[in-house]
Amino acid sequence: MIAVLCKSACLASEIQAAAGSERTVSYAMDASGSNAEGYAPWLEGCLRDSAVSVVFYEPFFFVDPARFRAIRPTARFVVMTSPGEEEEARTALSCGAGALLEKPVAQKDIRSVLSLVSP
Repeated sequence: MIAVLCKSACLASEIQAAAGSERTVSYAMDASGSNAEGYAPWLEGCLRDSAVSVVFYEPFFFVDPARFRAIRPTARFVVMTSPGEEEEARTALSCGAGALLEKPVAQKDIRSVLSLVSP
């Protein structure tokens, strides 16, 4: 199972299309951003209950994946960054993110990252 945390439903759909929608769950913010705080319980539940093996996430939600790796140590984390988020990307990688995906993303890039981090 793959979990996706992003601010864009369009980006979540692109990752679902590349990874296979039947094995992907996503948490995209609503237009108002009012559900931004609900990501942590959602991801914790996915990691505990759905055998998530890969998590794609934006630094907006978190940078250090340690809190979530503690729930499922075998999960791989992929940080997705936009231009201007270079420092967050470096921090995420030094804190244990397994790969970096730069936006805008292409289907081939998503598949390449998945082959790199998939168990």
